[in-house]
Amino acid sequence: MSSCSQRVRIALCIKELTWTSHALRLDTGEHAQPEYLKINPQGLVPTLINNGEVINESIDILHYIEEKYGSIGSQSMGYSVNKDSLHLLKKIDDAQKDVKTCSFYFLFRVRSMMNPDQFEYFQKNHSNQYLVNFHERFRDGLEIKEVKDSVERTRLFFEFIEAKLNHKESYLLDGSFSICDLALIPNVHRFSLMKWPFERYPNISSWFKKIKANYWFQEAILNWEPQEMLGKFSSFVDKDKNDNVSAFL
Repeated sequence: MSSCSQRVRIALCIKELTWTSHALRLDTGEHAQPEYLKINPQGLVPTLINNGEVINESIDILHYIEEKYGSIGSQSMGYSVNKDSLHLLKKIDDAQKDVKTCSFYFLFRVRSMMNPDQFEYFQKNHSNQYLVNFHERFRDGLEIKEVKDSVERTRLFFEFIEAKLNHKESYLLDGSFSICDLALIPNVHRFSLMKWPFERYPNISSWFKKIKANYWFQEAILNWEPQEMLGKFSSFVDKDKNDNVSAFL
């Protein structure tokens, strides 16, 4: 359910590329194994390996796929590099930290954590200190201020996206589907699982309805999500109205 991995799977589906998945259990700390850190020193997912080329960051992978396979498949992502689109793409990518914080607080508290031995190994061996520190805070219980700040930044982010869609109509850039729309999809989907009140954002709601109608949304996102876990998320979100994301807005 990694949102960054979802981005890449969407791109692979759109371009109709054949690929092989090597899944890692993040909840047991498999991304701290030396075999993985050799190919991705930051220990983050996803990593794409293609004919010996190794690309780590999800946005870099999207650029790579678009540049190398832009003409493959029935759709084009309409890739264009300019100052405005790069700024927008960075803004969407920067929002990932708040996706992580909110996901762990509003959803992943129902998921099992690494056991003590796994976490000790993770602390000692994972090279990304930011990620280690985050998991330490999560195990101790994220402070409410950190969660509130994250929700507030997300609110401002979605207000920005709502206005952007209103200005550009159908999609974020020039009315056509682009790499910026692709990067945004997992963010909106993840917050929809938290039951973010998207009814307050008619442009985002309309955009997301269009996105979900594509076959690749099912193939790249929905088919990978464990139904049992989704059920737990839904029950958890509904359990305490004073502890869900709407209560923080």
